[in-house]
Amino acid sequence: MKKLTIFSLLLSLAFAVNAQDKKPNPNYDAALAKQYEADDYGMKMYVLVDLKNREQYQ
Repeated sequence: MKKLTIFSLLLSLAFAVNAQDKKPNPNYDAALAKQYEADDYGMKMYVLVDLKNREQYQ
């Protein structure tokens, strides 16, 4: 049981350390991101609105 606990702890630590690696995206195109008004990560914000009829809730 003690070995399993230590193994689980080491495995979770390895995943946590690996998740911290920040590698630059080689496919990032700054000009294209600026053209589409994207942020520093190349993502653009969208808003999704779901309109429903009130009669469905009555």
